[in-house]
Amino acid sequence: MNALPPIDPPPQSRPRAPEPLPAFADVVVPRRLANAFTYVIPDRLRGRLYVGSRVRVPLGPTTVQGLIVSLSQTALWSGRRGTRPGRAPAFREISEVLDEGAGQDTDRNLLALAQQVADHYVAPLGQCLRLILPPAPLSRAAKQTPAVSSGASQQDETAWAGPDDPLSMLTERPAWWNGFLEALTRSAHAAFLSTGPAALRLPQLIDAMAAAQARGRTVLVITPDVSRALLILSKARVRWPQESVLLHGGLKAAEYSQAWHRIRAGDARIVIGTRSSVFAPLADLGLIWVEDEQDDLLKEEQAPYYHAREVAWMRARRQSCTLVLGSVSPSVETWQALTPSPPPAAASIAKPPQTSLHPAVRLVVLRCYPAGTLLTDPLVAAIRDTLARRTGVMLFVNRKGFASALLCRDCGTSLSCSACHISLTYYRQTARLLCRVCGSAAPLPDTCPACSSTKLEPIGTGTERLEDHVRRLFPEARIARLERDAASTELRTDAIRRLFAVRELDILIGTKLLFSGSPRPAVGLVGMVYADALLHRPDFRAAERTFHVVAQAIEAASGTEAGAVVIQTSLPTHHAFTALAAHEPSRFYDQELVFREALGYPPYARLIRLSIASPSEAAAQETAERWVDVIRRLQHKQETLRSVSVLGPIPASPPYFRKRHRWHLVVKSEAPDAASLAVRLSMEQMESGRRKSSLKLQIEVDPLDL
Repeated sequence: MNALPPIDPPPQSRPRAPEPLPAFADVVVPRRLANAFTYVIPDRLRGRLYVGSRVRVPLGPTTVQGLIVSLSQTALWSGRRGTRPGRAPAFREISEVLDEGAGQDTDRNLLALAQQVADHYVAPLGQCLRLILPPAPLSRAAKQTPAVSSGASQQDETAWAGPDDPLSMLTERPAWWNGFLEALTRSAHAAFLSTGPAALRLPQLIDAMAAAQARGRTVLVITPDVSRALLILSKARVRWPQESVLLHGGLKAAEYSQAWHRIRAGDARIVIGTRSSVFAPLADLGLIWVEDEQDDLLKEEQAPYYHAREVAWMRARRQSCTLVLGSVSPSVETWQALTPSPPPAAASIAKPPQTSLHPAVRLVVLRCYPAGTLLTDPLVAAIRDTLARRTGVMLFVNRKGFASALLCRDCGTSLSCSACHISLTYYRQTARLLCRVCGSAAPLPDTCPACSSTKLEPIGTGTERLEDHVRRLFPEARIARLERDAASTELRTDAIRRLFAVRELDILIGTKLLFSGSPRPAVGLVGMVYADALLHRPDFRAAERTFHVVAQAIEAASGTEAGAVVIQTSLPTHHAFTALAAHEPSRFYDQELVFREALGYPPYARLIRLSIASPSEAAAQETAERWVDVIRRLQHKQETLRSVSVLGPIPASPPYFRKRHRWHLVVKSEAPDAASLAVRLSMEQMESGRRKSSLKLQIEVDPLDL
């Protein structure tokens, strides 16, 4: 009888052959390149590299830092550019591994976030990797420096400490609080909206931070400007002096590097910063709070043009953490996303506490007064009344300088910038003309450069002209201007704000800088000299921007008894004004969303701006027209792109900037993926075969202005 063949052991008891170590690595370098490069892993680095490892690799004649995005046993080289048929390319080797050791590899979540940002903003992955890569390694001296944050004084950090600390006296919980705690406890993603003045949101923020810390989770707070971040940092350090850290691009290199490595090591568990801090290397995230989420400063001004609020949404979903968006007047997109009807518990609205003071809002119709009237009788009377009470007056006008243009009365020529071809702003106090786009200045001419006429007339009203007018009406008042030109440094800006807060100044005149910064002093009167200025901009967001500015004016007047806001307008029935005058902001959003949906604008469609810049105007225009043709040909080939429409091309505003002529077009679609795909495919065709030239092509997804 033949013996039975031996029985193989069960699979789980078989000795496993060791898996071969990867031999190749795909590396992405932080440059404007869409593809990864394949490198050989040398024997000395086998087993020491992982996805997310930072390495140094040769690229052309130089050596650059890169990030490993995949590892493999083999490399596919068929069809590799520059390789002879049938012959494998000679792959170059990785030079060295950086920051080797446990926990030193780039966080997988951040790596995936960078990929998501690249996909959403149609940007090269290498460009987006810059956002998550660590700064240069710390020097020995920097590592030994005590952990301090620039700009946060010791006095600020302890100013609110003690038994009367308002941050520990929050008596009324917002409507979203229970849902927030539930999501935080379950480590589930949920989004919430916190409305109301900044002074009332701050205690909510501190309590939310405490709830996350009590559950062993980290916290990320994102603000539009450094002054707001410093204020929140000073309050946070009262409770968490060692765990709180400031992170923003304005820090010195050593400070930024030290803060980044403290966050990465887990020593700093509360990060407060500006838009770039959304990529802070925090593990175990429990709370992301975006303060003043409607502020345009949260949008990056350079490629990949990301919006910190949108990236915060991406990260919160990816890391299953709670997201709170705070604003006195939420953006239309946020309102539409977080206030469905009826709102679910996970997206409930925070009602302002009953203790908040609603200022009286008065609409004054400019059509009832002679043309050129700066201050109407009701506003003059309100200023006089407020000066008698010594509660402070703010006057807002959306133009700097004395006049927005200098016009020749004989030939009609407006003096314009030679670099940007737009009207120059006239500053009478310094007798100069300044370009508000490029900043170039020119002396005031005696005659018109076109016809030699001496009849040069200032047109429009700026802060200088308003200041002159107010000084004549109220010679006894102490007056100052607050704007980037008049207050050119942060120290001077802070000094003016402090003098106004302690009533050493009676009247503050300025642009939107009046309503920014922290802390924001309460005033007895805010006068909006010409509230329609923002409405007349050729942009679909004009009404929303006007709404935000008026809401900030009301917020400034909400902290005092008998506070008032006087709005001078020629359009008193506009929904941006009537909704706020009635203290019913939902009326504005309901009407604005109807308009947006009817016209196919965000949040009901995606807009992508494609920009072309060239020293040659003809080349810029020809390239813009060719880009339109490429997109339309793609539409004929792919059914999924039929929903895409193209607006333009037209000259950009300004059409000439930094010695380049600029054209742009806008891709629009109710299907966001279709718009992104059309742009991505068209960009590939525009780039293919194009050698390095003076032409510059840019993609901006979700532009804030057109």
